[in-house]
Amino acid sequence: MLPRAGSQTPNDATKKLVLPTFPDLTTDAPHAPAHTTLIPSQRNLTRLVVSKTDSLDASHLTQSSRTRTQHLSKHSFKSRDVNSPLSDAHPFAHGHTLSHSPLQFLCSTHSLITPFPKPQFQVYTAYALGTPTMPPVLQPRKENGSLFPCRCSGAVDPNDSGHHKMVCKNGGTTGAHDHIEDEFVSATRPAHIQCTNSKATVPKHADSNHQGDVLITLSRAPRPFVLDVSVPHPYSGSGAYKPSALQDAYTSKRNTHGQAYESQGYSFLPVIGSTYGRQHDDFIRLQYIIANTQAEYIIQHFQPHKDFKILAGYCFAGIKGRIGAAFARALAYRALSCTKDGRRRHYHAYGPRDQASNQRLDLPAQPHVNAPVAAAGA
Repeated sequence: MLPRAGSQTPNDATKKLVLPTFPDLTTDAPHAPAHTTLIPSQRNLTRLVVSKTDSLDASHLTQSSRTRTQHLSKHSFKSRDVNSPLSDAHPFAHGHTLSHSPLQFLCSTHSLITPFPKPQFQVYTAYALGTPTMPPVLQPRKENGSLFPCRCSGAVDPNDSGHHKMVCKNGGTTGAHDHIEDEFVSATRPAHIQCTNSKATVPKHADSNHQGDVLITLSRAPRPFVLDVSVPHPYSGSGAYKPSALQDAYTSKRNTHGQAYESQGYSFLPVIGSTYGRQHDDFIRLQYIIANTQAEYIIQHFQPHKDFKILAGYCFAGIKGRIGAAFARALAYRALSCTKDGRRRHYHAYGPRDQASNQRLDLPAQPHVNAPVAAAGA
């Protein structure tokens, strides 16, 4: 549970607290069981956060709240890295830092460009913040309350926190991946950058059918970049935490595609972000480069007297907000077995056939999905 903005707590009265408490964001349904809770839509929550807070920074939370939401904490790093594939694509200044928070999209109105249906936002809230949610993200339950085992090849007993649904091959992994890919390409259009995810245009390996996801040309880069998207879940299906999931996915993509595209005259960059929205440093660097290109275009064609640094900051925040919201929607798509446009596929993975049709979002909410930290016993 996140503390009230501006409030004080007995254990730490000096810390700045940045979000309302969960009860302030919810109301009980008047004609529903006591455990049923109505969670506001992302559009309403964004307006609330924009009007009440300037930023979301988990480092300002109390110790108990920081532990509770460590997977959503703010991350800062040096923008200049000679080992990054993007080191030649932009003149990064010495000592300059970039930062990102998975919750930053809640502060940005750019996150509202693509609709985020309320039932799906409730699913994201359940996974990321540990609020009660609808049971379709979990396996159907037997009459005694126990979970049906999954029918996937893993044949494991699922856990209450919903982690198995994030890694099950019958989930919405492809839809989530494709949604982030499409949203990224759309986010580059205001910068007038050549960027496409057309499979007819993105090159393949010279000796196989392996293919990246996006082809992008950056103005200062000596060669075009091929991007490949990956969205790892930082927990196993049984709920074991995988602290290196992000870097492991990055390294795996580099090993698979790096040399193959370098030999063809392309640069390769993995686009990596976890299901909870934490993104790899190089992906944030790429968004920063795109934001600077967008600011240059605006100044050149529309507002020549605008301050470049201020405008580039606005553009960077807007891109991060839009991409962050895409990751949040992708988590819901993955949990609900959705296609990339948010439509739910008929789900057969769990239980008997009569249970497979019981996947509606209008069922009473139950507090079985917990945030990953809570699920791990933190």
